[in-house]
Amino acid sequence: MKTYALILILWAGWTCKSEAGSKSVRLAEDVSVQSEAKISLHIPPQLEGKRLQVQLSKLTAQKPPETLFELSLRCDSDKRSHHLGYINFFNAVRGLGREPTFAFDLPDLTRISCPSESLYLMIEPSEAVAPDSFPRIGCVSIRKDGVTSKR
Repeated sequence: MKTYALILILWAGWTCKSEAGSKSVRLAEDVSVQSEAKISLHIPPQLEGKRLQVQLSKLTAQKPPETLFELSLRCDSDKRSHHLGYINFFNAVRGLGREPTFAFDLPDLTRISCPSESLYLMIEPSEAVAPDSFPRIGCVSIRKDGVTSKR
């Protein structure tokens, strides 16, 4: 049986400023991906109809998780899934001085035809995560395509 870590959306008033002064909207902070993570993907009005990216930053782990993590959009109302890509924690081990960042283009959400309350970003390990690795994502945000956020 899979364990879900449901992360409620926290976008109201929480932003990641970009170098150009534009804003990204933070969806979640300090997300554990020791098992599957499910993050509500509510697009705020100021970003609707724009080309968007999801950004995962400040990745950390106590030791290498020894697996990749798949990112996908999932529509709970009809169980459809849209693959976005993979992330890894190979350079995210604490003490190395690195906190990798990954960004993925989101598909045109108007073509997915999924009610916003049913749309989730899923982060799932490809295989069993190494014990005691404790992989975490410090910030999950949505931003306009082409905007670079500060780390």
